[in-house]
Amino acid sequence: MRSIFIRRVHRGRKIRHPLYELYRDYYRFYKPGGHRWQYKGQNGFFRASLATVCNVRNIRIQRAKKDIRRLSGDNDVIVCDSKAFMDNRHRQVMPLDFFDKSDGAVRVLLVANARPDVIPPDHVLDRFDIVFKREPFTDRDRYGISSENKDKIRPTMLGCPLIRVTPRNVGNIDPAALGFNRPPDSFEHDVFFSGINTAKVREEFVEGLSNEDFDFHGGLQFRKREPGISRRYSFPRLKRRKYIQLTRKSRIGLVLEGEGPFTYRHLELWFLCSFMISTPHIRGLQLPIKAVEGEHYVCYENYDDLVDKIKYYLAHPRERDRIALAGRKMFERNFSYKKHGEYIRNCIEKNGELHTCSAGTTIT
Repeated sequence: MRSIFIRRVHRGRKIRHPLYELYRDYYRFYKPGGHRWQYKGQNGFFRASLATVCNVRNIRIQRAKKDIRRLSGDNDVIVCDSKAFMDNRHRQVMPLDFFDKSDGAVRVLLVANARPDVIPPDHVLDRFDIVFKREPFTDRDRYGISSENKDKIRPTMLGCPLIRVTPRNVGNIDPAALGFNRPPDSFEHDVFFSGINTAKVREEFVEGLSNEDFDFHGGLQFRKREPGISRRYSFPRLKRRKYIQLTRKSRIGLVLEGEGPFTYRHLELWFLCSFMISTPHIRGLQLPIKAVEGEHYVCYENYDDLVDKIKYYLAHPRERDRIALAGRKMFERNFSYKKHGEYIRNCIEKNGELHTCSAGTTIT
């Protein structure tokens, strides 16, 4: 299959000027280690998976707007990242009427924002045949959109940042062969968490855990907004090797929600075969992997329950190891760019068959 991917626009955050935003967009995409050369960020897993089944060409939405009729005739699929026409607050900043000229290709929308409750309105979704949403609600009735658009939603998710995926290696990489396939034999810390202060719960829990009688290691990086807690709870951003070392040397890996409930940390802990206690807000999400609470991870209900669960699992190492190992095995079975790519292709081909059938061709 041939596909056009209308990529996200890396807009300026502080300076509002067309030339600056154009420069920033090209720099973020084409710089060494940028999104042109690595499949990373919120849409990285989907883009990498799509590349295993499609010949993908990345373009800006301005190019698509000018040449959509020819592009739709030359390609089987047109995939559009919602961040190509929506800003950082998910407000539409560009009209999509040019999609009316895209007859012939299957039109796919990728919604890769972190929050499961945020999805474009009906007048946007109506223009697309399929909508791939990062970790959507299993209960589609939680979305205030039409029944027809609810039926278009298919799940995708984040990628694991500890796996470096590029256009050159995406066809050969086997995530199951990377990372660690057994829990550590020894530990230095009881609980470890490191992340950006993107949610109030992170500040509150880090402050509380730092004053408990077990060994809590880690803290917050204050980058996106003013800190709401003392700087004594700050923790430096770690390089990859040090992050892996500290995670593996901690009996419990803590996952607190950030901008959304499902985070990189979930995948990193499964990848590293580490025991995980997770935010409960991942309940009710649909993932393209089969992760089961109580079998592959544990959830807390509130802060007091978190402390109780930490103390319980610190005293029960065999249960920790069993869940950590089961989580790793689940990761090995389910986390695959090729498998997710086949899933994406099946969704597209099925939609293509429906289009053919509606045009009058009999399907036997």
